[in-house]
Amino acid sequence: MAAQFRQSQMSAAAVQGAANSEEIFCDFCADPKTRALKSCVVCLASYCESHLEPHLNMAILKSHKLVKPHRIPESRVQEETPQRPDAEIKEMIAMRQHIIQQLCQFMELNNKDANSEMAKSTQAFTALKDCVERDLDILIQEITKKKTTTEDKAKGYIRALEGEISELKKGAKNTKDWANFNIHRPTYEGTAVRAMAQLDEKLTQQMSMAFLAELQRVQKEKVYVMLDPEKVHPKSANQSNTKGSVDNKTECKCVLASQSFSSGKFYFEVDVKSRSKWAVGLAKELHVNREVALSPRNAYWIICMRNKMSGTQGLNLQCGSL
Repeated sequence: MAAQFRQSQMSAAAVQGAANSEEIFCDFCADPKTRALKSCVVCLASYCESHLEPHLNMAILKSHKLVKPHRIPESRVQEETPQRPDAEIKEMIAMRQHIIQQLCQFMELNNKDANSEMAKSTQAFTALKDCVERDLDILIQEITKKKTTTEDKAKGYIRALEGEISELKKGAKNTKDWANFNIHRPTYEGTAVRAMAQLDEKLTQQMSMAFLAELQRVQKEKVYVMLDPEKVHPKSANQSNTKGSVDNKTECKCVLASQSFSSGKFYFEVDVKSRSKWAVGLAKELHVNREVALSPRNAYWIICMRNKMSGTQGLNLQCGSL
């Protein structure tokens, strides 16, 4: 009997230990699942750091009791779900209605932004199309005018020759000497190329104006960025002066700014002076213990210059927000 009791106690302890060591994953993450940070005894669910945020920020959820992640037996869920008080159900409904409202606002703003950009794009491309069609009409008129002028000149010669033929048949002696007659056919080659060159110049001017307007728009999100002397690659010592710029005499592998951004729109400019090698962009963190390729895979989004050859790594060169 005592042996059976000890065996049952050991089995219970083993089960409890296995339960404590079992990894609990977020109930709301899609595959791959993320490890849960907390479990809610009211919602009877486990949440990762991202999905836990509403419980930390929304007033109707802050009253919920959060505990260490643990697995909630299905039987408990089935038992406790029907026993939820009306006030709690109202809170849950209010939370979902609030999220629905946020999603509706999100879709409205998304639709507004998309329609605005489509309208501007249509206007810009319509202007370009009109410019091309207008220049094409001018080109066709120019060629047609040259062709008509040449034909009229040739027809004039034909009429003169036919008139003299009639006079010669009548015995006329005083006629024009046509022995050295020659007529030159006009050259049409190169007309289209010259017209396209002029069109390219016009389009370049219009595109420059459009880019300038876009630049002025994004410059409204201007921020002032200072380099952080505490966030510099260790191979570069004493590289930051009081103005937050990098000393030209040192080899700076990588340096981050003092400011950081997690959302929103922002614009900044970096003066690289006459350097032939540089890289500017965004980084999630600074790797100081090992060499890391500057690529999106390593959380770097940059534009760079290497020996007068420019390039990008996951960063769109168009003006705008990232």
